[in-house]
Amino acid sequence: MKNLSKKILLCLLLIACANGYASAQQQQQQKACPIPPPSPYKHNAYIATRFDAAANSMRTVLEHPVILGDKAQPLYLFASFAYPNAARQTEKTRAIVNLALVSVAPLARFNHAHDLRVYVDGREQVRLAPGQYRAETDDANQAIEWTQISLSAQSLRELTKAAHVEIALNGERHNLTKNHMEALRELVSLMRPPGFAAAAAQSDAYDSPQSGY
Repeated sequence: MKNLSKKILLCLLLIACANGYASAQQQQQQKACPIPPPSPYKHNAYIATRFDAAANSMRTVLEHPVILGDKAQPLYLFASFAYPNAARQTEKTRAIVNLALVSVAPLARFNHAHDLRVYVDGREQVRLAPGQYRAETDDANQAIEWTQISLSAQSLRELTKAAHVEIALNGERHNLTKNHMEALRELVSLMRPPGFAAAAAQSDAYDSPQSGY
């Protein structure tokens, strides 16, 4: 009976030691891989950073699922930014933000006219580049049209501080919701100073985004 009691005590001791070791390992792993705090930006947009081989730089892309305009002919907000490659970066390098409305419809709607403008608190935002347009057809035979303009990073920062923002495509104005604005604010928060692109490209694990973002 004494031998049996000793064996039981020994087993209990071994179990306790094993549990203690596992707990210590778990604590070490938690310290090594801390859980990031929840994002302060409340939106349901998708934001990802990946290497853009065509531009030889990292690109951060925002895709927003909330529809602007008519639900039967939806418009979607896209935005992205990238810094020049490391060989061309300087302390004065400025990030350029591409802001786009994407139309999804059975037929192309903007192939003859595609003027995109941004209004901040009722006044038109200064644009750095003329609007760009491209169209393609998806597997479901839907017309996908991209209408895009370019803004400076500073212009986007000012835009995200506004109380009221509208995007007009061919004269039709569409109000950006709080959801859209929060997503753009997070995009601004992700901007990095020149120099991050070359280092990030070495460890990038994402596919390149489509050209024209």
